[in-house]
Amino acid sequence: MCSFYTSLHERLIIDVAESYESSAVKQESKLDIAVMQRRVRREGSSFLTKTLPKLGKALDKALSQGTKFAPLGFKLKPNSTIPKFLGWLFELVFSDQGEELSSASPRAVRDLRLILYVLYKLEIPYTDDQQEQVLVAFRETDQALPDSVSNDDIMCHARNFITNVFGRFDPHDIIPKHGPGAVATGEKNHEKHRFSRLYSSIERSYPFSGYFVYSLDHLCTDPGYLANQESLTAGTAKVVLVPKDSRGPRLISCEPLEYQWIQGGLGGAIKMHLERNDWTRGHVNFTDQEINRQLALASSVNGQWVTLDMKEASDRVSVALVTELFRDCPVLLDCLMATRTPQTMLPNGNIVTMKKFAPMGSNLCFPIEAVVFMALGVGVLMAEKLRQRPYVSRQHQHVYYKRVMWRASRSLFVYGDDIISRREDYASLLQYFPTVGLMFNQDKCCTHGSFRESCGMDAYKGVCVTPLRVKRLWMCSRKQAPETLCAYVSFSNEAYKRGLYRVASFVSDAVEMSIGKLPVFKERQLDNQSEFMSQYGVLCWIRPLSYDGSDNSCFKTRFNADLQRREFRVLHVSPRKVIVDSTDWCMVLRRLSSSIHSNPGVFALMRSVTLKRIWYPY
Repeated sequence: MCSFYTSLHERLIIDVAESYESSAVKQESKLDIAVMQRRVRREGSSFLTKTLPKLGKALDKALSQGTKFAPLGFKLKPNSTIPKFLGWLFELVFSDQGEELSSASPRAVRDLRLILYVLYKLEIPYTDDQQEQVLVAFRETDQALPDSVSNDDIMCHARNFITNVFGRFDPHDIIPKHGPGAVATGEKNHEKHRFSRLYSSIERSYPFSGYFVYSLDHLCTDPGYLANQESLTAGTAKVVLVPKDSRGPRLISCEPLEYQWIQGGLGGAIKMHLERNDWTRGHVNFTDQEINRQLALASSVNGQWVTLDMKEASDRVSVALVTELFRDCPVLLDCLMATRTPQTMLPNGNIVTMKKFAPMGSNLCFPIEAVVFMALGVGVLMAEKLRQRPYVSRQHQHVYYKRVMWRASRSLFVYGDDIISRREDYASLLQYFPTVGLMFNQDKCCTHGSFRESCGMDAYKGVCVTPLRVKRLWMCSRKQAPETLCAYVSFSNEAYKRGLYRVASFVSDAVEMSIGKLPVFKERQLDNQSEFMSQYGVLCWIRPLSYDGSDNSCFKTRFNADLQRREFRVLHVSPRKVIVDSTDWCMVLRRLSSSIHSNPGVFALMRSVTLKRIWYPY
């Protein structure tokens, strides 16, 4: 594995250096490659996956917070804070004293981040020590959450905002549904619509006969279905660890089957309501990241907006905070509390009672944390404005209050834990949020300079500098998992699109050594669906219209007389499926909840795909 990624980095540095067309740069890049090879031999792959990303973090911090560039772990140039490694790029961004140049090159920033971050998200198997660190942090964070929050003016304004948003929302008008994830109770994907437990906590808000069966006919024709339900007070979630990036695993929660079912309906209804409500439409988003992305890109030029990132966002939204904010919406609050799991089981079997409202993995986590951040932000901005004009006649108080709330809501944009606020307002948010248990990731808050980051858009001076990243681990074997092959085909296509021809060729050669030659399609033939094709459909190389090396003569071809087209025999990624009785009442319920109008008894197995040969038009 180490040699594969070292070779990948070598070609990446050469591709970047040659794009500058300078003999001095090319010579320095050779020295950089020698330094990298030496340090990889001494430190192993951690130099590529951990040390280089740390250097990238130092770069981002200097550009986003207006501090001096202070790299660690690298030899510096004489009388300078610029490292010798990649110094030919760093000197286009910083002065010898580590200060950002007024003429700093966005291109150099893009190329630096490309080299430093390409392996940052690599899903390396985590160690026992890393697992224990994540679990300890999970417990400590939860224990540190407040048991109650003060009812100050800001909280009052935030609560009023919540009331205005959800005043006409009916939490019982939902269509339950399952998510794609695993459940704590162990049912497989094709078993999820047959329930076997009756929780009194859920029953008080969502009766079994109204939300867990298709109709009363279901109970009449199968009277034992309800009688055989196991009666429980409340459910227990299960914590699992999954690979995240080179730093270690990510902790997510698997909810019990019946909880996931109701959470899916309630969470989906809340998301839809927030995206349609006048107070939050366009400012609290769940389906469209482009709003935050474009704001980040624009503010990297004009500096009008700053991007803020929450630390351990889902784990720090406490039950006490949610209870206080939603207390004037008692029906909705009852439903939220009825559908959250109060306990979770750790991998060692220990049961923990949680102070947090919902961990990552719950379908209520994302919508509730977003509206909580929005409401608190509105409360902070309203308090600031109202303090500036303390006296308003009683006759105009209500109108003025609503006007202030409206203007405050127009000054914030929230997508999950990505918050965008006006530059003049962010300091107040950073000051108040920690008082209710919420923390900001200071190193990822972009408040100064010309660097902004939100929803996957990394922008510098109006240029997208988002790096190209490898996520799946290449096992240096001729037999790769289909998911891994898809990821590297997509990576090679994107590398070629960015002009990284050596990188693209290196990866494509590795893939073809594993599964054989793949066809080459030009972008015009795919109607701009190259990403979809390479990740989820046909395995193929996407090349620009000017590419003249495509030779697909080695593939079997045929002429389809029915469709009047020429077709190639190519590899296609297909999920493994399970087929069950589609006339069962539970499958009818699935049809209702997921809008499936055909084959309701066909299920795709989670995280299980295979490669098949199909005929595809060329």
